[in-house]
Amino acid sequence: MAGHRALFLAAPHPVAAAVMRGWLVAGNEIAGVWYPDQQRKGLEKSDRRLGLFAPQWSVSAVSGKHLIPIALVPRLAGWKDRMEAIRQSGADVLISVYYMNIVPEDVIDHFKGRCVNFHPAPLPQYRGPSPIEAMIVDRKLSGLSCMTLHVIEKGIDTGAIIASAPVTFPLDGSLARHVLELGKAARILTETKLQDYLEGRLSPEPQDESMASYVRVGQSDLALSATMASDEAELRLKTYGRKKYLHVSGLGKTRVCGFDRKLSAPAGEPPRIGLLSVDVDLADARVRLKRRRPWTKHVRAIADYMMKVSVKDRTDKA
Repeated sequence: MAGHRALFLAAPHPVAAAVMRGWLVAGNEIAGVWYPDQQRKGLEKSDRRLGLFAPQWSVSAVSGKHLIPIALVPRLAGWKDRMEAIRQSGADVLISVYYMNIVPEDVIDHFKGRCVNFHPAPLPQYRGPSPIEAMIVDRKLSGLSCMTLHVIEKGIDTGAIIASAPVTFPLDGSLARHVLELGKAARILTETKLQDYLEGRLSPEPQDESMASYVRVGQSDLALSATMASDEAELRLKTYGRKKYLHVSGLGKTRVCGFDRKLSAPAGEPPRIGLLSVDVDLADARVRLKRRRPWTKHVRAIADYMMKVSVKDRTDKA
């Protein structure tokens, strides 16, 4: 049976690389990878660096190995030549992976049900651009984490669900390891359920609109506050605090990157900002938080590199 030819709308992200590998392993072709032209250059640089020591998780490395063209393209909704470019690609399937822009209706119609998206959360509960952050705020990440494959329709993340795969959240709270687990799940879905769907062996299930919610979480939603319990603050710093430095309400530009320890019951004293830490009252305890230092990002970059190297052998065959 002849394979399919897909056009990828993607971000330079490990999950996108995993889906690409799964698509190729299943005997299909990739016409090209389109990044939105407003793509952050930092993500592309990170992807290229990742390709040096873990090429299986790098979009640029996978594309280079298989001679797949990567292009920066305008936002599809405002690109008047989009349909001509799609027709020239020869693609009969459109695959969206961490692509943050809306796919126009004429593009959806062109692919006649063969337009799909990978969403790193359960649907319809966590529609929108920031489901991971929303699950952290809701304290649901460890229980609801999954990868969902669904058909792209007119609404945002509203299309029928092809399949969903649960993803175990790492005990150490590492979002970097969580990304790898999401990538493995996405690749398996690509090799199995997506092929079944495209060949007519699997029918997607409509989403239950009575359970639907759209979420958009910003830095202010993730910030720590005096009304927050200490275990909630510790959980946020254990997970998202490793990825982004968090603000503490009332401390201006001071940001924190880790939870040190509980010091005592709330002391009724103002926050104490030190060179390496911040002592602050929360709802149930006075705690010491690790403060972001000028060299923190460099230390973290080295730590992330060492972690990725340590998992390389385990993920080569993933």
